[in-house]
Amino acid sequence: MSSIEDRFYRYLLASRKDQDWGLYVTDAGRTRIFPNTPYPPPGHPPDYNFTVDQGRILRAYQVVYITHGGGYFETKQTGLKKIEPGNAFLLFPNQWHRYWPLPETGWNEHWVGFDGETAKRITERGFFTPQKPIFNAGYDEYLVGLFDKIIDLIKNEPFGFQQTIASLTMEILSKMNSLNYGESPDSSMMLQVIREAKSMLAERIAEPVCMQELAESLGVSYSWFRWAFKTYTGFPPHQYLLEMRMERAKFLLSYTKESIKEISNELGFDSPYYFSRLFKKKNGKNPSDWRKHAKIELQQG
Repeated sequence: MSSIEDRFYRYLLASRKDQDWGLYVTDAGRTRIFPNTPYPPPGHPPDYNFTVDQGRILRAYQVVYITHGGGYFETKQTGLKKIEPGNAFLLFPNQWHRYWPLPETGWNEHWVGFDGETAKRITERGFFTPQKPIFNAGYDEYLVGLFDKIIDLIKNEPFGFQQTIASLTMEILSKMNSLNYGESPDSSMMLQVIREAKSMLAERIAEPVCMQELAESLGVSYSWFRWAFKTYTGFPPHQYLLEMRMERAKFLLSYTKESIKEISNELGFDSPYYFSRLFKKKNGKNPSDWRKHAKIELQQG
């Protein structure tokens, strides 16, 4: 570990308690690589050190954020890719990789390594893939601040700091995940359309809604609307409206004395029978049993 401001790093031991948190930090640092200087700089443990010619394989994850300068990044899945200022890239365990700055520019890098069941789960479920490990964050003061907070906590090691830096790492990953939906130049327009659509669906929660007509009223094609809506919310539009109705039904069953028939009519279902069957399919209990269970919980609370 260097004492100069342009270079700081530390490698951490994770206790069983740290690992039980679900995500734990293995290492973190920042380095300013000046033009025409060797890369990577010496001093890292053997498991982390590498040569540009040979590359390396890590046992955990690592996210690297390049704020200034440029260079190259390569894995077997991506091939050789150019790295621009503001790019971040994610390294996966047991995956060969290498990266290096351009000699004429050098670069400034922040990084944090991590592992744990939460890290494995979000990658296994496709939030991040080895085929798309590069993200264009631009120069983001907030993102830089997250890395710097992690480093400051590691320097001072306050009680419970591992859990705090794990949470900050999750926030970095959340920011990177949001960039998956921001690559299109019309992403701001997309977000505006989805917000308007969600507001209109909330206002018409009990009405039959033709999604094709809704898309037309928003000035977009239905195929684009359905894709964009599912991308942002995780639900197709029809499913989103149904989930809203189910949440409203649970509220009415829990906090009002309205009959099941009245709730069914209020939320625009074709019949109380259809409503009850669908409610049980979604929630594991029929509306009457849900109401009884909710009343017991409210009395105990």
